[in-house]
Amino acid sequence: MKGRFTTIFILGIAAVAIIYVLISSNSNKQVSEQNQFLTEGEQSDQTAENEQDVNTEEIINEDGEIKTGIFEGMIAEDFTLPLWETEEKKALSDYRGEIVILNMWASWCPPCRKEMPDLIQLHDDYKEQGVAVVGINMASVERNAYDAKEFMEEFQVNFPTLVDVDGEVADIYQVLGIPVTYVLNEDGVIYKRIMGAVTYDMLAEFISEIKKQ
Repeated sequence: MKGRFTTIFILGIAAVAIIYVLISSNSNKQVSEQNQFLTEGEQSDQTAENEQDVNTEEIINEDGEIKTGIFEGMIAEDFTLPLWETEEKKALSDYRGEIVILNMWASWCPPCRKEMPDLIQLHDDYKEQGVAVVGINMASVERNAYDAKEFMEEFQVNFPTLVDVDGEVADIYQVLGIPVTYVLNEDGVIYKRIMGAVTYDMLAEFISEIKKQ
């Protein structure tokens, strides 16, 4: 009887150890993925590297049409993602005809938290003026599914938010740091790409510049 109890005890300890290893492995993987994303203050060198001048030949194809891409002056790469907590999906191209403020964020990112009230205010002030603020939660680098939900509820985010579940947009747009914000004109052309926190005044100025064109 004693031997049987000892065997059961050892098996129990082994099971706990296996569960601990699995949880630790998953946690380390998530931390590793998060560490691949820089936050504001760490992005300056990367921004300078990525914002090298793109000449006209790289933007315009041989037929004289604007190329699709991820840099300023190019038509933004299209994608389709699920809309937050719905079964609906939205494509970036669905917002053609509007100026688009496309903001990529994660709940653990301090500058993402810093800029969110400004984005919400911008949405409230410009939603009837042909401007669409669209968020993308970079779900593939969230610690867990609950953190993003708490973020959305804490800030009462009221503009359309898409979910990059598998990191598809992160790959397409070569996102190396968050937050990152794209400002697109009505034709879907990238007017500005901003790495790091944005402000209401900054974005309002870009909107004004686009409207004057």
